[in-house]
Amino acid sequence: MNAKASGHPIDLPDRSRRQADTFHLRKHDICWNKYLAGASKEVERVRSGQFLSCFRTNVPIEPPLSISNGAQTVKRNESMKRLAFVFSVLAMTATFAPAQNSSWVSDPAHSEVDFTVTHLGISKVHGKFSKVNARLELDPADISKSTVIATIDVSTVDTGEPNRDNDLRSANFFEVAKYPTATFASTTVSKSANGLSVAGNLTLHGITQPVTLSVEGPNGPVAGMGGKQHSGFSATTTLSRSAFGIGPKMPTAMVGDQINLTIDIDVAKQ
Repeated sequence: MNAKASGHPIDLPDRSRRQADTFHLRKHDICWNKYLAGASKEVERVRSGQFLSCFRTNVPIEPPLSISNGAQTVKRNESMKRLAFVFSVLAMTATFAPAQNSSWVSDPAHSEVDFTVTHLGISKVHGKFSKVNARLELDPADISKSTVIATIDVSTVDTGEPNRDNDLRSANFFEVAKYPTATFASTTVSKSANGLSVAGNLTLHGITQPVTLSVEGPNGPVAGMGGKQHSGFSATTTLSRSAFGIGPKMPTAMVGDQINLTIDIDVAKQ
């Protein structure tokens, strides 16, 4: 046997080689007995690298051998059973490890708030707020611990008619010079028959009112162009414009009091 094949740096006489092999094998046994005898403690040692570091001085990491009357007896079955047990415990701890919360931020190019309101009680006027920023903190293990905060730039109101939009921005309605944004902050999140129910406080035109959103989603996730994961949500709710002091001089026969909102959000995982 040459030095390379034996794993020893030099070619030793048979007796010396057997003694060296016995030393390595006994140390090998100590490693296995020390790190595979228990369950929970050994899992942590395997994770921390102590298991492998014990074997670093022994080139092959194999089931331990014992020397009996100069003959090598392979104790593979017992050792492999212990090894399989350890890795099965590791697999179970990985399976039951708690999922981590994740943060998601809205994609401004694919998120907006749409609204409809009746005109003269016979038709509907459609509009949108094109700039909305939202941040979601999702807890996949317990959705009720998730939160959402959204800010809407009210000055981006757009109904497709410039004169009407200027009137909506004026003191007659939204007063964007004084109240440029609207904010929503969730207070509770729960599962519903169609998705999620998100209750929170909406501050609009300087007035805060409780609002509940009916949410469909999440849709996805899918990989976006930048490599980040994207998910989609669509929420609906109904507001009373008079409850927020919007257009107090405008009779409901002219502009309806009920405002239907649809919020479409594309969020990217951070």
